[in-house]
Amino acid sequence: MVLGIATLLVVGIAKLLGGSSDGSSGDDAARTVAVTSSHTAGTVPSGPATYRPSSDTSSHGKHHGKQADDPVTPMAMPSGPCAASDVAITPSVPSPVAGRDISLVLDISSLNTPACTWTLSGRTLALKITSGNDLIWSTSQCAQAVSKATLVVAKGKQSASTVPWDGHRSGPGCLPGQPVAKPGTYVVKADFDDRSSAVQAFQVV
Repeated sequence: MVLGIATLLVVGIAKLLGGSSDGSSGDDAARTVAVTSSHTAGTVPSGPATYRPSSDTSSHGKHHGKQADDPVTPMAMPSGPCAASDVAITPSVPSPVAGRDISLVLDISSLNTPACTWTLSGRTLALKITSGNDLIWSTSQCAQAVSKATLVVAKGKQSASTVPWDGHRSGPGCLPGQPVAKPGTYVVKADFDDRSSAVQAFQVV
């Protein structure tokens, strides 16, 4: 009887010890998983944070850009009247249309003197427009087309002046009612101070 009771006690104690061992193992495993999960979710990058400057260099680019317009070199003060041999004139006729007023543009410069003055007038300049051997218009017949003006001309810089042409042929006395110059190719030439410019061809449309 006593032996039987002792045997039952031994078996019961063994079961109790075995159940306690299984429970402890489960709790330990649960705690291990929880700890591992908490470290994984809260992972912090290793090493110190690094500052990276912005790639926008617009403010810096302004320092390397153009600060102001390039300075313009002023024209030299004229030293006096231009010598006759020191003046160059190039005539041109931009966009001429038949039957309309046409501008004869003169680009005037000095050949040698840094700056000098030259008087433009019907006495110092003669413009002539021809078509082959046919004289179409000239300031020798219409001198009033050239307005008198004193121009400052310089070496390497052109002073522009304009002489109007009404687009008609001219005759002695520059009488009105002359025929209109028809569309076609014409040539203009400037005579000044006993010299002549190069001829310039233009097309009237």
